[in-house]
Order: sequence, then structure tokens, then C-alpha cells
Amino acid sequence: MKVAAEKNTNLTQQLEMWRNEKRVLVARKDERKVLEQRIRQKEGQLERCKNGFIDLKAEEVKTNASIQEEVLNLVRVSEKRAKAVLDWDDYLTKYIKTNVKERIAVADIQRSQQSLSASVKELNNLKAQVKEIGDELDNLKVDAQTALQKLLKDLNISSYKHISSEVRDQFQSSNLEETEKKLAEVEAHRDCLVTASEKEVEEYKRREAEMRLLRRRLDTLQADTAAHATDMESVKQCWVPRISSLVDDISTKFSKFMAGAGYAGEVTLSVPEDPNTFSNYGISIKVSFRDHQCLKELTAQHQSGGERAMATALYLVTLQSLTPVSFRCVDEINQGMDPINERQLLKMLMDTESNENASQCFFVTPKLLPDMEYTKTVNTMVVYNSQTMLPHSRFNLERIFRAQRKVMQKHS
Repeated sequence: MKVAAEKNTNLTQQLEMWRNEKRVLVARKDERKVLEQRIRQKEGQLERCKNGFIDLKAEEVKTNASIQEEVLNLVRVSEKRAKAVLDWDDYLTKYIKTNVKERIAVADIQRSQQSLSASVKELNNLKAQVKEIGDELDNLKVDAQTALQKLLKDLNISSYKHISSEVRDQFQSSNLEETEKKLAEVEAHRDCLVTASEKEVEEYKRREAEMRLLRRRLDTLQADTAAHATDMESVKQCWVPRISSLVDDISTKFSKFMAGAGYAGEVTLSVPEDPNTFSNYGISIKVSFRDHQCLKELTAQHQSGGERAMATALYLVTLQSLTPVSFRCVDEINQGMDPINERQLLKMLMDTESNENASQCFFVTPKLLPDMEYTKTVNTMVVYNSQTMLPHSRFNLERIFRAQRKVMQKHS
């Protein structure tokens, strides 16, 4: 029994040990599953990162192509705007000429209508007179024919041609010939009037047809003018905001430079009364060099020569700061300034050009300001040039310094 009890105890201990090992193995298995799941997640994230990787070179090429396309679009828009302005001038000139021709034609037609009305009125009067004379003539002819028949019957002849001269002399007081002559004159006058009125009618019809043609041409020109005006408006809607944005950037920079010098200033886009007159657009520069003074436009009447030189120089520096170029060359920009403004301008110019992203600037001046602090990015080059200068082969800097020291020792 004792042996069986010991054996049972050993088996129980061994079973407990196996259970502990099982729990450890199960825990390791669960931990392995967790690790495998994390590995799969990381692999999925890695795959997504690979798929979402951005090719910087391709993006750069794409961006450059987009920028180039925008530049080309801007050039095309500018060319289209210039062509639209030229076409507008041509069509405006044609419109003015056509309008003048139309007014002349209308005036001619009115004169022709007045002349035609007068002629028609005169013709109607003459027709009435002719009708009256014709009626009277018909009555006279009837009376004359009756009298002639009676005369022929009394004379016992068949025709008035057989009337003797003696009988004719007895009837000299008759007005038949005078009546016939007057009738012929009236009919001739009527025929002349009818011919003249037909010409005037033809002239009137010709002028009227010409006026209809001119009106059709005028309608066509007006339609073309409206179409070009629409094109110009679309170009202006695209062009003016860009110009305004650029002027705002210039004004911001210019105001900053003026404030740095202790002054005030702004730049605005000058828009003419007629917004379609693009040649009258301009830039308006307003400055103030004194406290409690309103901004005034930069003119010879409002500012002194030194103030104008300072404002102009700062405006040029502003334009240069907004224009990316490889290098710039500034020639005697400080001329005409007082020492204070000159020093402030040179300091601003150095601060602007000392930036790492700034372009190289060559500043040419006949003099250097004393006690001027230059940054490490500034190189000073002095150019000696005159007829009395030594040739470069004899130019010895050490010897020049020794001569300078001797002169200074003598004066000391």
C-alpha cells in the first residue's frame, strides 16, 4: 500500500508538471499567433506603403509640364487678347465708317424723298391742269368738228383742204391752231415731267436698296462687334485678376520696404474710365515721407528729387525681389539721395540680396559709404582705371601699402 501511495503521488506530481508544461506551451502558441498576426499587419502596411509611394521625379516632370502648359496658355491668352484688341479697333473703324455712310445715305434719301414728293406734287398739279385742258380741248374739238362739218356742208365740199384762201381769210379769228399749239406745248411739258420723275424714282429705289444693304452690313458689323466684345470681356476677366494679384504682391513688398525705411507707400492698378481701353491701364505709386501725411501720388509736384529717387529705388528693388533671374546689375541707384536714405537703401539691398534664395546682384557705384557694415556674402571690388595708372605688371600691393604707411608716419 505504501508503494502504491508513493507511486500515486509521483504520478500526480508528474501529471501536474505536464499540465504546467501544457499551459506554458499554450501560452507560447497564443503568443506566436499574436506575433504572426502582427507580422501580417506590418506586411500589409508595408505593401500599402509601397503601393502609395510617390515618384518624386515623375511628379516633378508632371509639375514642370503643368507649369509650362500654364505659361503657354497665358501666352495664348495674351496673344488672343492682343488680336481681339486689334480686331476691335478694325471693327470699330469699319463701324464708324459704315455709320457715316449710312447717315450720308439717309440724308441723300431724305433729300431724294423730299425732291420726289415735290416732283410728284407738281406732276399731279400738271396732270390736273392737263386734264382740264384736255377736257376743254375735247369740248373745243367737238365744237370745232361740228362747226367744220357745218362749214363743209354750207360750202358743199368734202374736206377742209378744199377750202379756198378767201374763205380761210374770213376765219383767221379762229383759235383752233392756237389751241392745238398750246395743247402740244402742255403735252411736251408733261412728257418732260414724267421722264424726270421716273429718273428720280429710279434714284430713290437705288438709294433705298443701297440703304438696305448698308443696314444689313451694319447689323453684321454690330453682331461681330458684340462677339468681339464678349471675347474681350472673357479675356479681361482672365487677365485683370492676375494683374491685380501681381500688383497686390508688389504693393505688399513695396509697403514693407517703405516701412523699413520709416516711410509709407502703396502700389495700385490704375484703371481708366473705359475698362476696355487697355492702353490706358497703368501703375499708381503713392508714398508718404512724413508722419500724419496722407499718401500722395509719386510726382515731381508732390515730392522732392531725393524722395522720388528713394521711392523709385525701393520700387525697383521690389520688382527685382518678385522676379526670379540668375543675376541683376544695379547702376548708381543711390545717386541723388541724401546720406540717410542712401545708407538705408544700401542696407535694404544687402538684406534682400543676402538671402540664400536670392540671385546674384552687381551693384555699381562711384563711391562707398564709410562705416558701412557688409555681410559675408558681399564682395567689394574696386576698379582703378585712368591714364596715370600703373600697368598691371608693375602693380605691387605690398609696395603701395609701404608707401601709404610712410605717408601716414610723416603726417603723424
